[in-house]
Amino acid sequence: MIKYPARILKDGKFFLAKFLDIPDAMTQGENMEELQENAEDILSLALSYLLENNMTIPEPSQQGGDDIIYIKPYHNIALPIMLKKRRKELNLSQMDVAKKMNVKYQTYQKLERAKINPTLKTLERAAETLGKKLILDFT
Repeated sequence: MIKYPARILKDGKFFLAKFLDIPDAMTQGENMEELQENAEDILSLALSYLLENNMTIPEPSQQGGDDIIYIKPYHNIALPIMLKKRRKELNLSQMDVAKKMNVKYQTYQKLERAKINPTLKTLERAAETLGKKLILDFT
């Protein structure tokens, strides 16, 4: 799963989180639990904006330190990012993947832009087409 690092700062009674790889993404919370929930919201919103506008999605960096936490975006945002990354690793176009999946180009395009809620069958086909396995886990 994709995780982005955020630097945590204490500002009076609030905790602040600033994402290191997404400069405009920052949030606050009165406690760490609220901060993490807000950070997940703002990260997902920022990545969603980048996806919808077909902008470059920054790779998550690896950071160290006691003031760093890692935040996962919502699954419906992480999935398109992972699909696009894998497709590019394989040097395939969206059209190539759509043909291999036997779906319309526009359907696959929507999948990479978080514009549809895919079925498990569609996710399995996408994973197989991209040389991966779909693994679901209840933890």
